[in-house]
Amino acid sequence: FSNWNFRSFEKSDAPRNIGSNLVDEMKTWLFGAVILIFMLVALIFAYLTSVFTFVFMDSLIQGRNKKFKVGKSWDDHNNKGTSFFGFRIIAGIVFLIGLIIIFFPLILGISQVGFEEFIESNSSGIFSLLIPYLLMLSLWAFVYAIFTIFVHDFALPEMYSTNVGIKTAIGKTYSNAFS
Repeated sequence: FSNWNFRSFEKSDAPRNIGSNLVDEMKTWLFGAVILIFMLVALIFAYLTSVFTFVFMDSLIQGRNKKFKVGKSWDDHNNKGTSFFGFRIIAGIVFLIGLIIIFFPLILGISQVGFEEFIESNSSGIFSLLIPYLLMLSLWAFVYAIFTIFVHDFALPEMYSTNVGIKTAIGKTYSNAFS
């Protein structure tokens, strides 16, 4: 019996750890599934609003003549809405990449020392540390907002009236604006 380690036979937390690890893993999967469902619902709504933007324009124009039908308008403008939906996805990705670029040094600093350590080491000047990031974020959001407003207010009516895709409409609108 001298080779036996009796400490290993003491009351163990092994079954509880296995169960809690399983519960933690299930929570992680559930959280991921909920996020995925929300993203899918958001994509569906983004697609619907992209097409209905053109259905709405059509209703404003055709509504006067009382010839407007939602189904026909949907069929007529589905390609334009799909083009606009693709633009919105790409613009959103570009915006997120911009955010990552802006906050990358901050994220890198936090990941190297940990969040609590980072906050404690910068507690006296955390606001002054964040000012450049917030200014860059404000500038990026302003530029992005101006571009998307320009697209919504000028390029989408160009798409509707000339029956072209979003890329061509943006190009035509910019060339008209700066010529």
